[in-house]
Order: sequence, then C-alpha cells, then structure tokens
Amino acid sequence: MSGLKPGPPKAERAKNGHAKSEPASFANAMDLIDSHAHVDVSDFDADRDAMLARAQSAGVETILAIGNGPELEKLGAAVPYAEQHDWIYASVGIHPHEARHATDAHYTELDRLARHPRVIAWASLNWRGPRRLPW
Repeated sequence: MSGLKPGPPKAERAKNGHAKSEPASFANAMDLIDSHAHVDVSDFDADRDAMLARAQSAGVETILAIGNGPELEKLGAAVPYAEQHDWIYASVGIHPHEARHATDAHYTELDRLARHPRVIAWASLNWRGPRRLPW
C-alpha cells in the first residue's frame, strides 16, 4: 500500500469550493498554465481566436505553444502565436517520431528559432538520435 488516503467526499469538496462543477474556484487557487498546447493545428483554423478567448475565460493565464510539427517544416509553428499574444510563449523542437528525418539544416533552424525572445523552451527532441544538440 502506498500510504495515500482518499480525499474528502465529493459533498465536502463542493462545500469547500473544490468540486469539478466549480472550475472558477480551482482557477482562483493557483495560476493556470497550459504547458503543452498545439494552438497551430488546423482543427482551430475556424475558431482559433474564440478558442484562445475560452482558455482565458477559464482562467488560463499563460500558454506554452508547442512548435514541433508534426512535419519538420513546422519547427517554428508556435512562434507567430507567441508574437501575437503577450500571454503565449513558444517552444521549438523536433517530434521524436520525425527525428530520423532531421538534417543539419533542421538543427541550424532550431538554433535560430531558439534565440527568438518569445521562445522559452525546447520541445520534443530526439536526445538519443544520430545527431545531437551542441550541449
């Protein structure tokens, strides 16, 4: 046994403002950060602005937009959204499933993108692949 005990019953959680039906109370308890958002995907083409507005309305204060593809040509896909919205930051990287196709040109582009002031993280990278980053 792990020593973990079950939390309080649902009725008690609701009384204390922690019920699933009350997301605003949860949002008020901490800063909400979406640390892995693919805001660039075509699923959001029709209503991307509305989707981002819903995220903010739900209490999301910061988004880390992931720029890693799936295609290698989309290494910097998150950067434009970080440039347009002061509450969105970008990551750059290569999805592990695509890493075998990476060339020196891709790593050069990653290095360039990583220097952008709105890029704060490396996303998925193939640490065990044939090419390695310089560190």
